Amino acid sequence: MAAFGMACVVLIAVPGPSVLFIVGRALEAGQRTALTTVVGNALGTYTVAVIVSVGFGPVLQRFPACLTVLKFVGAAFLCWLGLVAIKNRKNVVVGVPGQPGQRRRDWAALRQGYVVGGTNPKAYVVFAVILPAFLRPDIEPLVAQMLILAVVPVVIGLLCDSVWAAFSSAARKWFARSAARMHRMSLLGGALMIGLGLTMAFT
Repeated sequence: MAAFGMACVVLIAVPGPSVLFIVGRALEAGQRTALTTVVGNALGTYTVAVIVSVGFGPVLQRFPACLTVLKFVGAAFLCWLGLVAIKNRKNVVVGVPGQPGQRRRDWAALRQGYVVGGTNPKAYVVFAVILPAFLRPDIEPLVAQMLILAVVPVVIGLLCDSVWAAFSSAARKWFARSAARMHRMSLLGGALMIGLGLTMAFT
């Protein structure tokens, strides 16, 4: 498990789609939304582990086009979120506990993070290709072993993404002192998500 943990740290420490998405959400909507998105992303990622562990892994290896479909679905979703952020940039508010509609925004952030985590091709590669190399065939059942090991990258990703969310949200607080700066920050967050979506689609 230690070797798998080290491999996960190396893979996850390098900023990828999830990190850029979290940063974009933090810049656009603030720390609470970003951290809620982080939790949703982690849940979506673990769902990938469950899907792969129950037999979808061999399907992915035999039909790699499935990954391409997932990639385009995730890319389209990111672009849509970016466009919504840009469209609503002048209506952005600094979230505070108890603010009207906050619970609805929290659920929306959780769902969005879940979709991004569940459609991230990198997660499917990690759980279908990399994780099996660390399984011990002498320990049964393999499905339970996979699900236990899958917790490692999910927790590492949760911690790393939370740090990125906190730092990005701290920068946003300075911009929140000016309405004009806040609009530009929301525009940047939306543009970042669109750029990430396009990058995913064409790479």
